[in-house]
Amino acid sequence: ELNWLLMYKDTLRDHLSKLWANDYVLLTKFIAPLIFTNLVVDIGEQFLNRSVARSADAVNVLASFGLAYVFVKFFVGVLDEMKQVGLVLVQDKVAYKKVLLYSSFQGICVAIFLVLLAKTQIGVWAIKDLHETSTIVTDLTRSAFLYLSVYPLIDLIALAVLTATYPLGHIVYGWLNELRPIIPAFGQAGIDKSNRVISGAKMGIFSFVLTAVSALICFSTFWIPAVSISILEYVVGVSYKLALQSVIPLKMFAFLCFAVGIRAPLTGWLTLHKQTKLIAPSGAVRVATCLTLLFTLPYLGLSGASMGVLALVFSFFTESITVVVAASIYAFWVVCKARRSKLLRRNEIECSLVKDDIDKENNNDLSAIVTNHKNNLSD
Repeated sequence: ELNWLLMYKDTLRDHLSKLWANDYVLLTKFIAPLIFTNLVVDIGEQFLNRSVARSADAVNVLASFGLAYVFVKFFVGVLDEMKQVGLVLVQDKVAYKKVLLYSSFQGICVAIFLVLLAKTQIGVWAIKDLHETSTIVTDLTRSAFLYLSVYPLIDLIALAVLTATYPLGHIVYGWLNELRPIIPAFGQAGIDKSNRVISGAKMGIFSFVLTAVSALICFSTFWIPAVSISILEYVVGVSYKLALQSVIPLKMFAFLCFAVGIRAPLTGWLTLHKQTKLIAPSGAVRVATCLTLLFTLPYLGLSGASMGVLALVFSFFTESITVVVAASIYAFWVVCKARRSKLLRRNEIECSLVKDDIDKENNNDLSAIVTNHKNNLSD
């Protein structure tokens, strides 16, 4: 019995060692802390929303904070891309210092710009004139800019509904953005001690599974009104009327997981191959789509948070489609280049064989001439 237990222990240890070294487990160990960090930030925003929603002037405060926070997230978004840049380009301490210095410079520039929005007429133009907000909302938003200016250094009802729904919707799909560093991290040697490179097929399956999990959470949470209303009312802390108005925008948010699940791994793949110039147009397409819809949807009778979220969803999908097209173009170019190289190698081999045959024939002809000449001399 003791021998059987020892054998069972050794067998179990071997199975656990193999499981721990499995590619999917390695990917999970890499992305789990990133997802956890992302969720902590998003859940923290919900506590902030809850405190804002219970203030005396909840509508104006929600609108002001939401407007300011969207501005900050937009400008800080460029810093998120530095994770992929670091994974691909940083190979030594010198490169690390350069990336760190560049990221710090970006953060300081964003912080200075937010201070300008808070303390100069630029903020009045960007908030009151451009967004047509009231004086109260404008003043509160500019104050929020000042408080949020440190954010880059450390990583009315239309607008209030959007503020309440966006952070909640972002929780269930936002962590899919952490799929972007997966391919740059494990598509090249040097990540772990074994210098193991995980195949693109396995990373694709892993991305598909995580996207399916996110979709399951999205639709089971946002497409059941009782669940979404309860979360908004008891967790976020908004009123029942505001929660009821947030049901349709949250249903729209459920589809964002597909756009992000497609875009994130392809962005990582193009980053791995240093083809960021192919990713660049996707951002412009996203902004152009969002602005176009924001100007055209009011003529179709849409307004408020539904209009904003619908424009956001469509802009995400157009961005994902642009990345898919870019990845397809690069993949086609790689295949054509490989075929051309293979054809050139084949032609070189064929030319070498033909040359050898010609040399052999020339040598045979020369030998025959020499033999005939010797025979003639002997005669």
